[in-house]
This record gives sequence, structure tokens and C-alpha cells, in this order.
Amino acid sequence: MNPARKVRLPLSSTRRSQIGFTKLLQRVDPRSRSPFEWRGRLFRSGTWIEEAQLWPDGSYPRNPLLVEHAGADKPGRGHNRHKSDNTAVLWRYERVAGKFLEVGRVAAPAGMWALLLEPLVRDTLARDAGDVPAPDVDLIRDRITRFLAAEFDIIPDSDRYRILTLVHDELASRIAEWTPASEFAGVSPRVV
Repeated sequence: MNPARKVRLPLSSTRRSQIGFTKLLQRVDPRSRSPFEWRGRLFRSGTWIEEAQLWPDGSYPRNPLLVEHAGADKPGRGHNRHKSDNTAVLWRYERVAGKFLEVGRVAAPAGMWALLLEPLVRDTLARDAGDVPAPDVDLIRDRITRFLAAEFDIIPDSDRYRILTLVHDELASRIAEWTPASEFAGVSPRVV
């Protein structure tokens, strides 16, 4: 760690007029579903800080993690401004390169981004600590189900089929992307 070295915090906001923040994570309570329980230090996104500030004391992770709240990609105006999806990005600092690398991001309605980003934050913190617990599949499925239910509660009945088709296509793409090639060896294609 070079105390004189300066690093620029990430700035992903598409519009400078949007209010955003970056939080240097100290720890996250896995039982919490609120970003208020994500302990750490707040900074203004895009500011330059001394590299040493990424480790204010011995209680912060070896590999600093930042959560950046970047606002909405396409913010609504007037009364619709609260209906825009918020973007949150998880960043990891790479000391040798002296820069932040994106770990993952979510875009979700206000209040939902923390629920969606929390598993990635928790897993990244655990991996850096050397403890990689098995994923809690039931918890993940329950979170996704609750999120979908909340989304479909605000969608008119006439649009639900179209949205479900888009969700299906997204899930099918991810299944195809993440399925190991060995699973496809010697398997002839079939129509589903």
C-alpha cells in the first residue's frame, strides 16, 4: 500500500445530476435485507482518495469492496422519477493494477437493488475471507420468487404474458451459457 497513491472511485452514473454514492464495505450482516446494515464508509462517487483510505483500520477486508449506487440509466421525469430502476454496482479494488474491477451490477426498482445485490456482496466477502459456503438454494429461489411476485403485482394482466416470455428468454440464455459443455457431449438436440 502506497500512502501517497491516489485512486479514483468509480462513477457509473449516466447523468451527473443524479444523486449517487459509493460505500466502502466493512462487513454485511447476512440476515439483513437493508443496505443500512451494510457497514462501511460513504464517499461521493468519482472522487479521488488516497489508496490508504481503502483500509481505514484492520476491520476492513484485504480486498476492498465498494457498492456504488449509480442512479437510473434512464431516469423518469416529474412524477415518474420514482418509477425508474436504480443501478447498483459492486466493485473490487485490485491493488497491483491500482484500479477497481466490476464484480457485478443490478438494475431494479427503488428498494429492491439491495435485495438483489446482497448475495453477490456476501459471497464476494466470504470468498475474500477464504470461506466459500455452499449457496442456500432455497433462500435464493425464495428471494427470486418474492421479487417476481412484487414485479407482477404492478404489471397489468394484459402485459404479464409478454413480460414472462422475456423473463423466460433471459433464464434460457443463462442456462445455456452456464451449463458445462460436458453436459452437452453426445446429446442430440431435441425440441422442447
